[in-house]
Amino acid sequence: MDFDLTGSKLTRLLNQGKSGVPILTRDLRESGISARLASHYVKSGWLNRIGYGAYCLPNDAVTLDGALFVLQKDVPGLHLASFSALNRWGVRHNLTFNEKAVVWGEPSAGLPKWVRSSFNVRYSCAKLFAFEDSRLDFDTRPVFSLDNQGVFCSVIERGVLELLSESGTFYSPELTRNIVESVRRLRPEVLGPLLLSCTSLKVRRLFALLATEFNLIDVSRLYSEYDISTGDAKQWQVTVGKNKTTTIRKVKLVHEAELPQSSRVARRDHPVLLRLGSAGLKRGNRA
Repeated sequence: MDFDLTGSKLTRLLNQGKSGVPILTRDLRESGISARLASHYVKSGWLNRIGYGAYCLPNDAVTLDGALFVLQKDVPGLHLASFSALNRWGVRHNLTFNEKAVVWGEPSAGLPKWVRSSFNVRYSCAKLFAFEDSRLDFDTRPVFSLDNQGVFCSVIERGVLELLSESGTFYSPELTRNIVESVRRLRPEVLGPLLLSCTSLKVRRLFALLATEFNLIDVSRLYSEYDISTGDAKQWQVTVGKNKTTTIRKVKLVHEAELPQSSRVARRDHPVLLRLGSAGLKRGNRA
């Protein structure tokens, strides 16, 4: 075995790498390093194997951002989402410091075992949006750079909707409210198309409820301008815990006549202002 030749291959590969970013089998293969040679490097202490198909330098520590940085090249839609996206943009709550990192993607297979065993992370393949224009998908999960490891991350507006979709399943309604209340600015030109692409009536209604309560945005104008429906049912059951639900009910119809001429739509009135039952957040056992 020509150690000078193989050593130079490894040196070139490592010089191209970034701190905290793992080296995958495909990176070794593209550099002319076979699986047998990689095994030799591991035994010699020149590489650490962190899991099947993933390596790093002996003096380097792989970060979650580094792992996502290399995985997002192969996993469609991979991005920091929901709570983690909001946290990255500075929307935080003091009771959530030990929460799992939330990563969404399109494939149902999830993250590799070496990622799940190395990091406190939760993966979701939820189909919350049906984008007619793929540009909206990419524009609302741009690259967020941290220590030169650029990872895709939902913007605040998309992160809020993703968080609402997980409310009652992964996050309590109280925690959801506290986080949403911490949001300071929402852009209607971003929210409108996202809500229009959102496939969940639960999310559309919960957003209308909380955004109205915390005065985050003019919900009536937003839902009317973008012709966003909240469904025909007079009430909506939302799961808030094991065997527990709460009901969100309509309380007002927003008529076109109440809106400026520029914001009117011709199709129908929009039932968008919502509230919980008179006692607030009700929790009751299902029948």
